[in-house]
Amino acid sequence: MRVETSPKSTHIPALTGMRAIAAAMVFFYHWLFNIPDQWAIIPRAIVREGYLGVTIFFALSGFLITVRYYDDLRERSISYGMYLFKRFARIYPLYFVVLTFMVVALGRPNGRPPVDTWSAMVQYTLTQALFPSMLLTGTATAWTLTIEEMFYLLAPLLMKWFSPDLPRQRSFVAHLLARFALISIITIGLTIALSNLPQFLPNTLFGAQETYLLQYSPFGRLPDLLIGMVFGLVYLNRDRWPRLLRYSMPFIWVGLVGMGLGILLCYVAGGEIGSYPQRALSFTVAAFCGLTVFGMALDAPIRNPITRLLGTRLMTYLGKLSYSLYLIQLTEPCQWAYWILLGKVEERTVRALLLYGVTTVMCIVLYELVESPAQRRITRFGRLLYSFR
Repeated sequence: MRVETSPKSTHIPALTGMRAIAAAMVFFYHWLFNIPDQWAIIPRAIVREGYLGVTIFFALSGFLITVRYYDDLRERSISYGMYLFKRFARIYPLYFVVLTFMVVALGRPNGRPPVDTWSAMVQYTLTQALFPSMLLTGTATAWTLTIEEMFYLLAPLLMKWFSPDLPRQRSFVAHLLARFALISIITIGLTIALSNLPQFLPNTLFGAQETYLLQYSPFGRLPDLLIGMVFGLVYLNRDRWPRLLRYSMPFIWVGLVGMGLGILLCYVAGGEIGSYPQRALSFTVAAFCGLTVFGMALDAPIRNPITRLLGTRLMTYLGKLSYSLYLIQLTEPCQWAYWILLGKVEERTVRALLLYGVTTVMCIVLYELVESPAQRRITRFGRLLYSFR
């Protein structure tokens, strides 16, 4: 497979800014729980369906992992072990600190800290989503990290399986779509099979409800990640289509409109989270997110105003804080801030906005003192370790 991409092309500031938007969607979904009736339907839908920020994260993650690591893994300039080491450095140190000092040490919120050795092991290994009764324990949003963890393990194998040498343009795209469809069908089949198995292992994915498996398990969520990977592989092979760059603007606008319509349809249709119709609409958001991300990545001249906005220093910094924001938003310090520090603010919208500001300050501290230094040092240690092998 012929890939011609410079190291600089793998860093796309607008995509970091997009993480800030996805994290804010999830944040206000949790905290802006009294939406004023006078709000227009579009902002009301965005807040009510803010959990779709997780879907955006998954599609974005699939794209970025592919763009950042495909060449290195293919050319063996990085080993599988070092790749996993870097992924560990990206998500685990901050998670360990937040879980230990904002949940376990405080013993709150109720029902979240581990109650025995088994629950502690599950929480500290980021495997909550594999055990339905423990889904929202620890840091309640960390169930998505179980899925990320599984995807990190599989991503190199999926990249290799997705992308053999194909000389013709049409064959390349058809190949990607066919393999994407095949894996998606297999994961849906596994979801159905698991849901119909007897619960011979209680509190596991065996015999779990279909809605749970579609919404919260690696099987149900893999298509969201894979569609990002497909767009990432097309982006890496953009030299096959010399005129592709001229379509970056339409890709961005069509993608944004499609994402908006998908969110709106989720709001209008209602239905149980994890049902087949809801997951189909959720995947539509993921697909259009992939198109938007693809367009932004192609927009090298930064002509699109959305690319410019998301690529500003403020938005990229907020994007860097997004992981912290995602992890701590339902922990006890944020609960204190909302109910005690800001308790006298009666207008819930204003209180949620103020909480976002207070939480962002906490995130700055965590990012500058924990997340960024730990990632650098662990990655440096990994390079040193693998240099002796």
